[in-house]
Amino acid sequence: MTLRRYRIAALSLLCAAVSLAERPVSREDVFPEHLRFLASDELKGRGNNLPELDRAADYIARYFEAYGLEPAGDEGSYSQEFEITVGYKQGENNTLSFFGLPDQSVHLELGRDYWPLTYGGEPFTAAPVVFAGFGISAPEYNYDDYRELDVHGKVVAVYDHEPREHAENSPFDGRELTPHATVTSKVITAKQRGALALLLLPDSFNHGPQSEEANLHATVEDLGMPAVRLSREWADRLLELSGRDPKEIRRWINGHLTPYSFHIEGVQCSLQLDFTKVRRKVRNVVGKIPGRSQEAILIGAHYDHLGLGGNSSLAPDKIGEIHNGADDNASGTAGLLQLAHDLAGTRPSRTILLVAFAGEELGLLGSRHYAEHPSVPLEQTVAMLNMDMIGRSTGELLIGGVGTAQEFEPLLQELQRESSLTFRFAETP
Repeated sequence: MTLRRYRIAALSLLCAAVSLAERPVSREDVFPEHLRFLASDELKGRGNNLPELDRAADYIARYFEAYGLEPAGDEGSYSQEFEITVGYKQGENNTLSFFGLPDQSVHLELGRDYWPLTYGGEPFTAAPVVFAGFGISAPEYNYDDYRELDVHGKVVAVYDHEPREHAENSPFDGRELTPHATVTSKVITAKQRGALALLLLPDSFNHGPQSEEANLHATVEDLGMPAVRLSREWADRLLELSGRDPKEIRRWINGHLTPYSFHIEGVQCSLQLDFTKVRRKVRNVVGKIPGRSQEAILIGAHYDHLGLGGNSSLAPDKIGEIHNGADDNASGTAGLLQLAHDLAGTRPSRTILLVAFAGEELGLLGSRHYAEHPSVPLEQTVAMLNMDMIGRSTGELLIGGVGTAQEFEPLLQELQRESSLTFRFAETP
């Protein structure tokens, strides 16, 4: 396998549910007990900002040791510690105002009229406002709210979630929200097009009012651009200033699934969000099975999840409730522990490193830290296999990263002949 320095072939297994009957078990099936504990209410969704994440790390390290893996973290331990930003503390200088309204300029009240969602960028005193439907650009679904819409230097108002939810003829999933529905995706999409800020309007035609509990538990993240959630009253008032009926706008988008985007003429917006970062230490858990050569294969899975929900949650109505994360990614971590159990005590031709990552839900921070501080030099690391969401499927196995090494696809094609699962490949990691 030919590799450039500091570049590792990476294969990612996604939605790869293998039934207990199909999955080969060399000695004892420990997968279910690990899955049950990691996804239990007791661990509160393993959020990176919660102490329960440390309990999960202790649990994984304890079983790495019990199964006989050698510690491969910092200073002879199983832990590889690093610091991350897990939230933001609200300051006193938060303002959101609209100018050019028919009656007067209005300064909205924090915690009643709006709630911060993301932070970043520079404050601005006057910017035009445009409406961009659901704020989604998804060419794979032939849907783009930004088609022929210039939002550079402007504030973008968009609806929460996705159009035509729960409908069988939805261009999206219909039954479950896709990642395009998340706050994070909407903010990044607007930022990439040069917007200054995003105003999230409640999706009251598919969901009930956002609960006070959900607004209080909403996380604030630094995505390089500010975003706030408006109250339903202010969302409707803003759209009415364009001379359009909010109900008609909703009917059009859900009925036609074509862009309904426009400038809200004469209205200017100013926004300043004042937050400081809250930092904490988290850790990867690293164990090693020494091999007969200096080369190594890295097998990883992330054990962190969304805790009590946040901007990346696909259950936006359940912010403040435990997001257990059985599939994402207690299943991959339980698979890692099963491999630790089955492979410990063997003497493989190459060293095997098993790494449970933290910080992945915040932007692949744990794997990035490992790449910068590898337990085995990267030039000696032949490949990485990443197990993400292996717990739920209807018989299909999505394998990403096949294009990172020429050996992967022939190996997988050979395995496909022996497997009852249907393999689907993606070249990107």
